[in-house]
Amino acid sequence: MARRMDDAPQGRIPWVDYYKGIAIFSVVWLHVHSSEVLDWCINAYVIPVFLACSGFLFSYRRNPSFSGFLRKRFRQLVVPYLWINLLAYAAWFLALRHYGDNALDSLAWYKPLAAIFIGWPRWLVQDVPLWAIMAFFSVEIVYYVLRRAVRSGFAVIALSLVVCWVAYRFARGWLEWLPFCLGPALFGLPFYALGHVVAERRAMFPGAFRLNAPLALAGLALFLCGLLNNSPVAFYVCEFGNPVFFLIGGVGGVILVEQLSLLLARRFGDTPFVVFVSKSTMLVCGFHLLVFAAVKGVALFVFGIPPGLLSANVFNGLLFAVVAFGLSLVPAYIVFRYFNFLVDKR
Repeated sequence: MARRMDDAPQGRIPWVDYYKGIAIFSVVWLHVHSSEVLDWCINAYVIPVFLACSGFLFSYRRNPSFSGFLRKRFRQLVVPYLWINLLAYAAWFLALRHYGDNALDSLAWYKPLAAIFIGWPRWLVQDVPLWAIMAFFSVEIVYYVLRRAVRSGFAVIALSLVVCWVAYRFARGWLEWLPFCLGPALFGLPFYALGHVVAERRAMFPGAFRLNAPLALAGLALFLCGLLNNSPVAFYVCEFGNPVFFLIGGVGGVILVEQLSLLLARRFGDTPFVVFVSKSTMLVCGFHLLVFAAVKGVALFVFGIPPGLLSANVFNGLLFAVVAFGLSLVPAYIVFRYFNFLVDKR
């Protein structure tokens, strides 16, 4: 094993809780679709941010056995992916495919069901964001094996970048149809590897874990460089435009969100609410579109408010996102309080 392979952070890290909270609220706000420009910006950073955080928190010391790691992450990621997907499929099959945003779905009834087990994001019409949970599982398993084989985190980053470029150049059309969301996972691997390398070699990046204006400005420059020189990104179907600028923008977004998180952690500390949000990211990811449907239904049938008004502009969209985000924490609380075994939270 490489010399510093087990040097990963231990215990709760306040800025990481803010980091995850910013990321999951970004997901909710993105899916309101109140502004094409806003969607373009959020799509450029949100998945890289999550993946870099996951890599940062990964540790071989806590996961010395591959089989043990595989079983643990299956319980923590795949099991919730399955039961939330099945709940969402039931809602889609019985009601949502006939009303609202899903009223024009023309997929045969069995295709979204099959997509759950195959891992095909385009067919997960019942709850599209759940693709990310399967993709994260695939990233983690691939990284665990690959890192142990090549031993160097920097080598994994370099290798994954080469593979991404070759795959996107010569096999772009079928990447999204790889099983278990392996196509998106392939392009998530560099960010996961980057997070782990930074965590295990913190001494090489002394300015990365404190408020650092030059670093924040560098992150902003990278993010804008990637954003303004690339077309809109759709990670789940492996649409990255120019992959070089996508990667540059993603790294810039990771740096910017980290610096914002450090600022918030210094100003407000690690409050119980922030910790709860951090622990609830996967459940908010899984439930927020169902909450969207419920809120739109109540708005229309109880108050006579057209659903389109909720996302008619950025202000309305932000208000809708805040309300939906808060309501999405309710099922998360219920699961943690009464059905903890469903998410393997101990």
